[in-house]
Amino acid sequence: MKKVIFRYVCIILSFVAGIMVVFPWLKLNHTDYSIIHFYTEALVRGRLNELAGTDGTAYLLTVFLAFPVMGGICSVIKGILLICKKPIRIITGFVLTGTLVYVTSFFAFVGYIPKPAAIIYAAAILIEFLIERYLADVDRYTSEWEEQKKRERLEKAERKRRLYFPGKYDRMLWKIIKNEILHQKKAIIFMLCGNVILLGSAFSLYALKTQFQHYYSAEALLPMQGLNGILTGALMVIGALYIFLEAIAFYNYSNSHQTRNVLLWTLGIREELSRKIWWYEHGLIILISIIPGFLLGTGMYTGMESYMKRLMNLSIDKFAGVKIYFISAVLYIILSFVIIRVFADMLQENMSLKQQCPKRKSFLTKRNLLFLMFFSFIYLAYFLFRYSERRNGEDISYILFGVVIGGIILLCSARILVNLFRQNQRDTIKKVLDKIPIQRGAAKELGLQAAIFLFHFVFLCVLVVPLAGNLSAPDPEALFPYDYVCMAYPEDANRFEEIKNQGIAEVHSYPMVRVTSVQGEKTDWIDAANNYYQKVIWPQGQHIGISYRTYKSLCQNLGVAPQKLNLNDKEVYIVYQEDYSINAHPIDWYMNRKTPYLRIGQPVRFYNYMSREKVYPPRMIAGEERTILTGVFQSGEQENLVVFSDGYFQSLTGTEGPTRLYLLKENAKYHKRLQTELQKFVEKHMEDSSWDQLILPCYSKNDKMWDVKMERILKESALILEIILTLLCTVILYFMKNEFEKDERRIRFDMLFCLGMHQKQAKIISNRELYYFAGVPLLLSLLLSIITIGITFHVRMVSISEALYFGTYIFGLWIIYIFIQILLVLNISKKRTKELLSHTWRDKA
Repeated sequence: MKKVIFRYVCIILSFVAGIMVVFPWLKLNHTDYSIIHFYTEALVRGRLNELAGTDGTAYLLTVFLAFPVMGGICSVIKGILLICKKPIRIITGFVLTGTLVYVTSFFAFVGYIPKPAAIIYAAAILIEFLIERYLADVDRYTSEWEEQKKRERLEKAERKRRLYFPGKYDRMLWKIIKNEILHQKKAIIFMLCGNVILLGSAFSLYALKTQFQHYYSAEALLPMQGLNGILTGALMVIGALYIFLEAIAFYNYSNSHQTRNVLLWTLGIREELSRKIWWYEHGLIILISIIPGFLLGTGMYTGMESYMKRLMNLSIDKFAGVKIYFISAVLYIILSFVIIRVFADMLQENMSLKQQCPKRKSFLTKRNLLFLMFFSFIYLAYFLFRYSERRNGEDISYILFGVVIGGIILLCSARILVNLFRQNQRDTIKKVLDKIPIQRGAAKELGLQAAIFLFHFVFLCVLVVPLAGNLSAPDPEALFPYDYVCMAYPEDANRFEEIKNQGIAEVHSYPMVRVTSVQGEKTDWIDAANNYYQKVIWPQGQHIGISYRTYKSLCQNLGVAPQKLNLNDKEVYIVYQEDYSINAHPIDWYMNRKTPYLRIGQPVRFYNYMSREKVYPPRMIAGEERTILTGVFQSGEQENLVVFSDGYFQSLTGTEGPTRLYLLKENAKYHKRLQTELQKFVEKHMEDSSWDQLILPCYSKNDKMWDVKMERILKESALILEIILTLLCTVILYFMKNEFEKDERRIRFDMLFCLGMHQKQAKIISNRELYYFAGVPLLLSLLLSIITIGITFHVRMVSISEALYFGTYIFGLWIIYIFIQILLVLNISKKRTKELLSHTWRDKA
């Protein structure tokens, strides 16, 4: 009776929550708005800034108010399903998700006041959730109590048969455990390979980065700037591949591990000893890996040292230093222990769930699979469209969480759908043989195909594009048309005038202003979680503002055709100074907006974020191009050109920061004299670097060329290591496929040989199955890679000639990879054929 009453209460609360969405929801500027009215005013009539009176808060408000709308609609649907006594688990998830996101995001907003309807909505959902949890807990406690009683009876009966050793364990037990650990050859090899590669790669890259930093023009303080950014990205990829290798190792280790635990439990093992054994076995593997890991890392570092000394005439220390060895070892031990501990807990939980969870009815019907395929196409199209927008900065999350997951859903749903369509067909022997490898072990095969597709796509797109870009990128000297680029003040005019008059250098002078954007780098998840938009964001972007007349003059100096522009006072034209190997990025990262916030003047150390639009007025982008007119600085992230109309630029008087752009081509006779003069200039204006150490008052061509060379070497080294690891993972997956199906294949072909099948037919069937397994993920990954790379060319504004040259390197790396995959598949096919024609099967046939 109590359950029935609570059920009716839940129905009423669901409808109350849904109805509340229609009532006035928030108060802005002393006016009440319902959600629909707010969206109409903010988006349809374009009064968003006027309504909210803030910048970042207003734009986020339009996003987060969609969640209570979703929750309200789903609440009404949930009430109807409760009346009909239908399952409500998925709908409840949508309701709680929408409500949770809305409630937690409310504390990030200070620009509006919620009305009673918003509070009643949240309260109704909360009360309904508590009632449902109460009912679920009652059912769970009842079932657990019954299970506990049953378990206690079984354990009591088991103890009577079970041996009990209360005492001490001597060395013999540890010897047995050690021999049992080392007997697991596959798991040991996987763990050792993963640990050695992780330690060796991390050590060599960290040592190279440390040595390169001595020659770098400025030291980056943030983890994603300069050499730090390359190292951080490489370690994240290597860490992800290490986790994959550890997962495979634990999978191979799980069965024997469980058998041993059951045996030791039967012998009366204690919990304390069980923990000691765990630390012993995994600690032994981790410690064993340290020496070969350091040997591998030292060898890689030594090879890079000799390579740079011979080809680049760059001398770095032959010995990396004790500090680097120590830091690498400590980080490796901590990371490996944490990952292994997590996998061990997941493994134990998975084993217990397998024993407890009953089998559920599959939802993989033809209709659902067709919907999944349609959803995967929409999902792919959405994320590819978001990736195609330059303001999103080629965000890797759109690739990993968009294209990869969409491709996996498409691959799995299509594969299962083919299986379902074959079930009711009239079968010949050929169709029956085609069904067997799909219907037997389908989950394992689909999982392996999805993993292989993932690594194919990572290689063909995520790793090949930056590597091919680095290999085909223009020579560093071509990126800097002038020997020195200086941003000076009016009091420096005499200095540069003397340099020009005395013939020390050829000097070009142009008026400029410092243009600052709100955010100069991409936001990471830590900043987003801390509501970064409510603070002053660092680093701020620093760029060069020039007039349209200056833009034309710079183009004419280098023989580049300028674009014809007709700008008004609120419009700007952006010239990104970078080559095609650099990822596309916006001029302002803040909120990834179409209208960037740009300020005329130096960065601001403090301002009220509520008045951000006044300090950094939004600008309309009239057009964009990628051309190097003064030089590539900070990998194209900073010192880009912002072009204003001539009339508006002339009205910019009394601005902060440098006001004159000097471009110098030195006379070789006066090299040292010019350096002395410019050194004095830099020392005088070091305050310009106080906001960001990578921003300098004067840039030297030689220094920046060395920076580019070292960035490319470190990046190529990291990419080559990642490619080797990716190839290793694909090799392991193919051999896992072969090992998974060995016993099943033996049983199947024993039956077929008994039915009179010839060896030639058996070989054709086995190879067709393998080729189908290997070919489908490769073709799908190639197709998605071609689409993604085409979009990348479009976002980076790559010309046709550059695309052909860039594409040649990509195609060459693809050919090498596909050739390796073909050799790998042929090798496995040869091995399968050898097993097929072995004397055991032949005798049975």
